[in-house]
Amino acid sequence: MEEEEISARKKVLESVRQEEIVRITHDLIELRSVNPPGNERECAEYVAQTLGDIGLQVEFVEQQKGRPNVVCRLKGSDGSPRLLYNGHMDVVPPGEGWSVEPFSGKVIDGKIYGRGASDMKSGLAAMIVSAKALTEAGVRLRGDLILTAVIDEEPMGPGGTAYLVDKGLKADSAVIGEPTFYL
Repeated sequence: MEEEEISARKKVLESVRQEEIVRITHDLIELRSVNPPGNERECAEYVAQTLGDIGLQVEFVEQQKGRPNVVCRLKGSDGSPRLLYNGHMDVVPPGEGWSVEPFSGKVIDGKIYGRGASDMKSGLAAMIVSAKALTEAGVRLRGDLILTAVIDEEPMGPGGTAYLVDKGLKADSAVIGEPTFYL
């Protein structure tokens, strides 16, 4: 590995701040993006504003009126290979039995609690902070970084990632921050 590449990696890692990941996760948890009924708009606006403020190109792509997917791009020097970060904004209804208010994002003993904390608002926060770290460090990737924050993953509806792919979204590799797996 060349010295220049080591230096760039170090700059990126130094730009990642745990308190920022916690703050953004907290902010996202407070946004009640429950599906059904599908009220992700406020969360989409937060993601778009946050990533737009750090210089990413931001686009809303709607399959359903009032429920935008967010597609953000950090342009690379060549445009390819394209790396996709993908996560969903919607959460299932909170249900009963919470020991904390489900949309509080409360931190207790170093853990953050709330609806969507692990599935998947913390994943979105990590992706946002990683894109910000790249821009703060002044690192320009060869290919584009595409970050999508999608709707309709709960309960596997047609308006999110599948819709973006149908509309032409392409990547060479993807990181999907989903912490769960089921068939």
